[in-house]
Amino acid sequence: MKDGVVLDLLYEARDIDQHVHDQKSIDEWFETITYGMNDLPKAELKKKWGTMQKVLSTKSRLEKIVFDIKMDFLMKPRLRDGRGNAMLVARSI
Repeated sequence: MKDGVVLDLLYEARDIDQHVHDQKSIDEWFETITYGMNDLPKAELKKKWGTMQKVLSTKSRLEKIVFDIKMDFLMKPRLRDGRGNAMLVARSI
């Protein structure tokens, strides 16, 4: 707008890689929580869990996200000089 009150929205998507470092422990955990389940529901749950692994956040992934956000506030003039603002949107807290 001409009065400068409403400014353009700048959207910056972030993609932080997540890698599974201890697959054996994850498999053991899965077997423990699905103990006694029939094979079909267990297979369906395992398929769903495999997809969710990319979405779920490990501590190391969260640390990378926090570092990335902190760097933005330190490096980007619109955030560093106090004239801009930022909004963080996440799937979960």
